[in-house]
Amino acid sequence: AERGGDDLLGALEAANTLYESGAAVFATPLIERQQHKRLMPNDPMFGQQWHLHNTAQVSGAVAGNDVNIIEQWDTYTGAGVNIAITDSGVQVSHPDLSPNARTDIDIDINGNDDDPTPTSDPHGTSCAGIAAAAGQNSVGVIGAGFDAGIVGIRLIEAPTTDAEEAEAMTHQMAPASASDRVHINSNSWGPFDSGQQLATFGPLTGAALADGVAQGRGGNGIIYVWAAGNGRANNDNVNYDGYASSRYTIAVGATGGDGVVSWYSEPGASMFVNAPSSYTGAGTTTTTTGSGYTSGFGGTSSACPLAAGVIALMLEANPNLTWRDVQHILADTAFQNHPADGGWFTNGGGLLFNHNYGFGRVDAAAAVDRVSDWQNIEPETTVASPVMNVNTVVPDNNATGVTSMISLESVPDGFFVEHVEVVLNATHAFGGDFTITLTSPQGTTSTLATTNGNRSDDYSNWLFTSVAHWGEDPTGAWSLKLADLFFADVGTFVNWKITVYGFTVDSNVVSADANHTGIVNGHHNWPFNDFQAAYDAVDPGGTVQVQSNFTLAGPSTFSKAATLDASSTVQIGTS
Repeated sequence: AERGGDDLLGALEAANTLYESGAAVFATPLIERQQHKRLMPNDPMFGQQWHLHNTAQVSGAVAGNDVNIIEQWDTYTGAGVNIAITDSGVQVSHPDLSPNARTDIDIDINGNDDDPTPTSDPHGTSCAGIAAAAGQNSVGVIGAGFDAGIVGIRLIEAPTTDAEEAEAMTHQMAPASASDRVHINSNSWGPFDSGQQLATFGPLTGAALADGVAQGRGGNGIIYVWAAGNGRANNDNVNYDGYASSRYTIAVGATGGDGVVSWYSEPGASMFVNAPSSYTGAGTTTTTTGSGYTSGFGGTSSACPLAAGVIALMLEANPNLTWRDVQHILADTAFQNHPADGGWFTNGGGLLFNHNYGFGRVDAAAAVDRVSDWQNIEPETTVASPVMNVNTVVPDNNATGVTSMISLESVPDGFFVEHVEVVLNATHAFGGDFTITLTSPQGTTSTLATTNGNRSDDYSNWLFTSVAHWGEDPTGAWSLKLADLFFADVGTFVNWKITVYGFTVDSNVVSADANHTGIVNGHHNWPFNDFQAAYDAVDPGGTVQVQSNFTLAGPSTFSKAATLDASSTVQIGTS
């Protein structure tokens, strides 16, 4: 067919004739298609924003250590998604923030009015720029979700009460108009990162977070994103901060332009993902008060809104994602930064995890791609133990410590672990003497606390959270070990209990399309291994396909007629 012609059928027939003649190794029509340029922002300071596009333009950076977002901007920009910046306030008049500022639904909780403009602290204004500074406006910088709405919530420029924090968590949770909802609530704050205390939210804030995930976004849940904390030099840990470690929040750590954990970013079993932020040699470039810009912003304070901006693209692509779906997608698609770090391990659910990095660095391209065909996960299921009384003195300066076991046996078939919570009571004159580890029936060990000479408080009904067991089968014996690794004082392991949150999946959930292709329905390595039903559901001549995020003992696609007989069984997952 001639160039530009529409005789596609004729071209196909000609190609087939040529191929069948044996005169060509292959023959195919040349079909025209219009290619499109990748969006390259015209914001003049974009070249400095290595966290969005790392070309090794700053000291110590290694190209590619960014959130891999540019290709998604061709399609998704965060439009229609509102990000609350709960912080010291937001200068909504800033020329790079005002186009996205939702001044009609802002709030100043500190000042009891509707103007979130800070008195002096630029922190929230910088967070807002990282998340959603206006893009493609030939001004300043660009945010990760550069068309998202910015809802300023001025909260931490003054001391706050439990009631005020609760108000911030539920602001615009269920407004009259769906367009005025807060979809994502970004929080770059928390208890002081001294490593000297355990601190968490009050009962009202706890109830507000639970309400937010249950009722926010029309029942899909507000996505709470939280800075993991900057107390690494003080031996602080994400699990000493009840805000960041809550199962309702996504704890975000910080890594530098070389992909290595930033010197201040805390480790923890509740660390979910990490994102690029300041490190030795470079900060992130964003907005600041006075209508200006800074290249010195950083900390997990910067990593948190960066992740929030990426999530805005995910929600634009699929508004029906629940708060738990967002967590699953981030866990499944995170990039293994700094693979040379010895802390990486594969858990019993087949996921890589590292206490420094969580599941890895946020990968915007992979996350948004996964969103397109995502099937919402099943409702949450909970398995809880009674309190296990131990009442045993923990030997002083002894690595053997005391280990207690709890066996979970009444677990529904096909249970998939999400969060694991441990409530611990242990007394000690210096609670920081304890190292505390939790080991699952699958053999995965998560470190809940490390020895820290700065801390003197007890563990009094302290709630630890671990995501390191994500995807595992919780059936069997869980062990909690307390070891006192400092001289002079002894403590007592009093009691503990465990609660596992997740969902159950039917191993026989298979769909077949018009081409008789059966697709196993799921999101990761389910704890089951019977694949027979997939073949039974597909016509004899059809194909059964295993999604790429499964671990499969064999190729990912099978022709039922050619490869397997009616009695064949294929193992999937890790069992």
